[in-house]
Amino acid sequence: MDPTEPVEPNEPQEPAEPTEPQEPQEDYRGKLNATNNFLKKEGYAFDEAKKQWVKPAPPAHRENSSSPDLSALEKRVVKAELTAAGITHAEDQEFVLGAAKRLGVDPAEAASDPLVAGKLETMRAQEEGRTRTSLVWRKRLSRPANFRPTLLSERRSERR
Repeated sequence: MDPTEPVEPNEPQEPAEPTEPQEPQEDYRGKLNATNNFLKKEGYAFDEAKKQWVKPAPPAHRENSSSPDLSALEKRVVKAELTAAGITHAEDQEFVLGAAKRLGVDPAEAASDPLVAGKLETMRAQEEGRTRTSLVWRKRLSRPANFRPTLLSERRSERR
């Protein structure tokens, strides 16, 4: 039948091509397969009973992990940075870490803050004073029991 010929009204027309091409159905299956593959890669599993994709529970944390804990590694890095900045005392490092947390800044920034630096100087002076006092007491306690300090007046009289 030639498309240019007129069609009789009583004669049934045959569609030249199907109204819906087969490509959308093929495209739908391709998208479905792509989605399924993506879900498998993400760790989802298809539950036949529920007829849906479910994410399995994460495995329990193993104590003997071969990779070190990231937070412990970060703490070591921060302590190394503070040591490089000249803050070597454990108490001083804990103070700087606490100050950084309260201020909401990086520990290196907190260490260079004038208020934190002033408090660190005060803490170092107090520690130095405690060290000197303990050295004096150690020296006094290490003397023999019969030790009697000589007075300045007695020293002068011995010189003459």
